[in-house]
Amino acid sequence: MYVCICNSIKERDIRTQARRGLHDTAEDLIDSLNGCVKCGLCQDHIDCIIEEETCITCAKQQEYGALANNNSSQHTAFVKVAAE
Repeated sequence: MYVCICNSIKERDIRTQARRGLHDTAEDLIDSLNGCVKCGLCQDHIDCIIEEETCITCAKQQEYGALANNNSSQHTAFVKVAAE
């Protein structure tokens, strides 16, 4: 689906850029896709997409961190039992 008609920018392209976490605003993200803000009707939608993707990425990183910590504590317990 096109989000920015002026620049022919699709939602999937916006989400891909937003996941990289390099853009804080719609204007920055549009610039990264070789566009420029023209009518501005897409900016609120793009800002929402950036926020959604940032939250999803942060949640995945936290989940991964929790799994990594859990696995390392299980590994430590296994090593202790194996050593005894």
